[in-house]
Amino acid sequence: MARAISADGARAGAVLIERSYREGDDTQFLRELVQNGLEAQATKMQLGIHWPSAAADWSVKEVPDHYPYTIRPKRYRMVYYDNGCGMGDEMVDYMAGLLDLSSKNQAAGDLHGNFAMGVRVSTLPWNKAGVIVASWTAEFPEGKLMWLRYVPDRSEALGYYEAATLSWLEDGKQLRSEVAPAELFDEFISDRPDWLGYTDEQSGEVGTGTMLLFLGNTGQEHTFLGPEGNWMTHTGPNYLTHRYYAHPAGVELRYEDPRTSDVEAWASRRRDRLGRTTLDGSIANSDSRVLNEPVRPTGILMSGAISQKGNSEAATITLPDGGRMFVNLIPADAVQKGGGRRLAERPGISVLYRNELYHRRDGARDYQKFGISSASVYRRLSIIIEPRQADDVNDPRGGVFPTSSRTSLNYVQPRTFATQGRDLPWGLFEQSFIDNMPDFVVKAIEASIPDDHTDVDQDVIDKVAQPFMEMFKRVIWSPKENGATPGTPKGEGSIGAHGMRRKRNADDAVSGQPAPGGGRGLAASGNKGGDDPGDSRKVPAAIPECHFSPDAFSDEEVEQRPRIGVKYIPGRTGQLGTVVIDPRFPLIEDVTNYWVEHTAPPQHEDARKAVRVVYSTAMACRVGQMLALADQQGLTHEELTRAFMSNEALTGSLFGLASEHAVIKTRLSGRLRRGPSTSAGSAT
Repeated sequence: MARAISADGARAGAVLIERSYREGDDTQFLRELVQNGLEAQATKMQLGIHWPSAAADWSVKEVPDHYPYTIRPKRYRMVYYDNGCGMGDEMVDYMAGLLDLSSKNQAAGDLHGNFAMGVRVSTLPWNKAGVIVASWTAEFPEGKLMWLRYVPDRSEALGYYEAATLSWLEDGKQLRSEVAPAELFDEFISDRPDWLGYTDEQSGEVGTGTMLLFLGNTGQEHTFLGPEGNWMTHTGPNYLTHRYYAHPAGVELRYEDPRTSDVEAWASRRRDRLGRTTLDGSIANSDSRVLNEPVRPTGILMSGAISQKGNSEAATITLPDGGRMFVNLIPADAVQKGGGRRLAERPGISVLYRNELYHRRDGARDYQKFGISSASVYRRLSIIIEPRQADDVNDPRGGVFPTSSRTSLNYVQPRTFATQGRDLPWGLFEQSFIDNMPDFVVKAIEASIPDDHTDVDQDVIDKVAQPFMEMFKRVIWSPKENGATPGTPKGEGSIGAHGMRRKRNADDAVSGQPAPGGGRGLAASGNKGGDDPGDSRKVPAAIPECHFSPDAFSDEEVEQRPRIGVKYIPGRTGQLGTVVIDPRFPLIEDVTNYWVEHTAPPQHEDARKAVRVVYSTAMACRVGQMLALADQQGLTHEELTRAFMSNEALTGSLFGLASEHAVIKTRLSGRLRRGPSTSAGSAT
């Protein structure tokens, strides 16, 4: 008799499966397959194409009763094999039992338990025609097979999932059950590797393990191309590389890749997994292959341990919550160019939790928040963040824990944090990296900046910006030299009282712990161990460094519409960041060309430099003004960036710098050609 997969009823089970599936993403099932293999102590895992069903003469001998789907040949279907312990008597309970926690012996209150998503939940909603599950154990060397499928009932919304009833003859008797001998379904299992389900001639032991074959929603899909049929052939292996930080010792994970999106060409490509033969029997050249390469985890790729270019430079940063941050800078000549599987070897920024990587990001803006603007640096830089794990949802020390779908992470905010919610503290991660940036990263950044990058001119600051900067003076505090031990300043004035100050050296009285104060009060009374109050005074707002650098802008930003021309890179805590301008930005090119045309050839370089100096100085001053205003108004960095200092907002500010053209004209006095008008308006 067929057995429904239920949770307080078969249809409730279907609803739960569908809802849980929507919480994940279309690659999640790969993680669930690999995780199952690891939990089964597998040392070999294979993902790829089920080649028998891709042949024109393939067919299914018998389908379950009341089967509404048509399973066609010549379809490239996803298949998975492993050599784990396999499933014996518990196969029915595990694959068709209740949707509960008992199969993995996990408690509902286990914050770090892996119980919500799973192979069934992540695969059945896009394989209504069926998931074929076969398993071999020492107790059942002939193997057992199940056919999980969806049963429509009047309407799609009222259907349910079940382990279908299979029938076969044994000793002349008709048998029916949800579990049948696998050896009777050769059309499904004949493609398995020689280490799965076969008896070793020398030892006499059967190769234990499990296979899953995915038939699709109607039986006619190319499920090798993912749930929606829109994957590239490298989508799967690249996802698994970016998902796992390391593989256990001795574990080999392989994934087939035809290396072309032309599905019609796959039949004539040589299959590495099947003795370099082709599906259609043709003779293919050596370059026309379906590769079966190992899937490397991120950690080993970023360390350079298997690279011919040498090891990466590496450092570890301790996070305030007790976690760690692993930083790797791969050699410049090891940077992979192009697409396909090469994309898996490109660095990124990810969050590490129990050997799995989440929240991967690798865009220019993402690195910019970590203080890295040069494309020649961030394309080599891997940042893996491993926060502390939370003990429970109210852990006062804070920490990370996974969502039930295992597609993202939540964060318990420590009691010392003013923030609320479950979002990851990216601002903390970013500032921790900036404050503790490894020397080799700093040197790489410095090497990427041209020698003539000093574009801020003090004379221009005095003439153009100083009147504006005086409007945004801020109060600073300094202690009296009357004590032996430095203390933490405590603001008691009309503005301060709630600042934060970190430990700066080993002599600080408060050992690295945040304390009230910050000296923003007009009557600050901090001290260095003595009783005398400190001094407060007003100073002009500081001006950040600014330079021109095309390398700071990725190809995506150059092609973006509207195009990005300016960005601000945050600095270390208590220090200013850097403003970067793209010299290739159309406005900059137009202005430069205008002034070059209005000078004689010997002065062309002077004209170019004048444009750079004036524009970079004016832009630096504007950013300085915004930073000063934000400090005065108590804006957070996120609020400031969103309101005034996004890349788009800063780029828009470039168009407001026409008033500084009079300064360019002054700098080029005596070198301008006579005749053409030199009004700034014609330059823009």
